[in-house]
Amino acid sequence: MSYSLGNILGQYRAGRIDPSAKAYITSVTAAGATVSATQKNEINKFYKAAKSTGYYTSLKRLYFPIWGVAAANAIDMISLTSGMFVGGVTHAAGYIQSNGTTGYFTANGKMNQIWSNSNSISFGVLAKTRNTTQFKAYVGTAGGYPDNYALLGTTSPPSAYEAYLIGIPTGLGVVTSGGQGALVSLDWDGTTRRLIERYAGTNTTRSTNTIANAAGLTAVDVYFNNGVFGQIGNFQMGAGWCADSLGVTNSGLFFAHLQTLWQNTTGLTLP
Repeated sequence: MSYSLGNILGQYRAGRIDPSAKAYITSVTAAGATVSATQKNEINKFYKAAKSTGYYTSLKRLYFPIWGVAAANAIDMISLTSGMFVGGVTHAAGYIQSNGTTGYFTANGKMNQIWSNSNSISFGVLAKTRNTTQFKAYVGTAGGYPDNYALLGTTSPPSAYEAYLIGIPTGLGVVTSGGQGALVSLDWDGTTRRLIERYAGTNTTRSTNTIANAAGLTAVDVYFNNGVFGQIGNFQMGAGWCADSLGVTNSGLFFAHLQTLWQNTTGLTLP
């Protein structure tokens, strides 16, 4: 145990830690988080895996609110800029949770600022638990019909997801595999929209369509746990992201790496 701890700390001091990992750890520590040696090592491994497998440059926002401190939870792992919590949000050990009526998180960025290409979009969450009522958001934007917008949320029943992207009609909806937690995203590569879920260690494309993109990106805010019609839910969020299209293969790699990071830094598990 002593050797393992000394080896981790030695790598950190010797500069073998990934520079992005070091910058993120420094930022969350300055914001009030306590980051253990094990957590530092897991964060370092995540950044290295993301970069070595090639999808890191596609990530535009990645929030990892495990620290129990609002200021640290708001920091983006990619840009190190901060979003903002609004209303009633609990900052628990390993996740955040809205009160279901007023609480949500804004990325402090608009669709046309976060994404540069309306044909290359991915967004999603790591949900420790799911929203318990229908028509509640996991990720969403402020714009609604007739504006263009993005939404990933629950439909009826709340065990099912619905997803929309850029205009009407672009819906994807599917009843999920029934687990209490999962990683799930909408991914659009310019040809196919996909609802992708990781459950029980398996990545599955649950639904697809090939509806053409209706319009470009608009200047509407991007939220987590809120959306086009004020659909505030109560799920427990362990991570949330916005990215350029990752596609099926890289979504699978990212989901697996992110689940490992979250589990090994929190001691919690997803099904």
